[in-house]
Amino acid sequence: MDRALDWAGAADAVLAVGTTLSVYPAAQVPLEALDRGARFVIINRGATEQDHLADVVIDAGAGDALEEIASSLSRD
Repeated sequence: MDRALDWAGAADAVLAVGTTLSVYPAAQVPLEALDRGARFVIINRGATEQDHLADVVIDAGAGDALEEIASSLSRD
């Protein structure tokens, strides 16, 4: 947990995938990154407790969304 919070504090962006972001202390990780000005993207089927804080919310299954992102990036 300490390592995750350290990395979050140094991150430019954080991607939360397949979580409701309601279980602490793990749900604190993106909040740590946000406190330092990081961008925040959530991929989850359904709402999360931190949707209102995210820069982007993708309401989709994790596998489908990540596959689409990876495919898009590989075309660039």
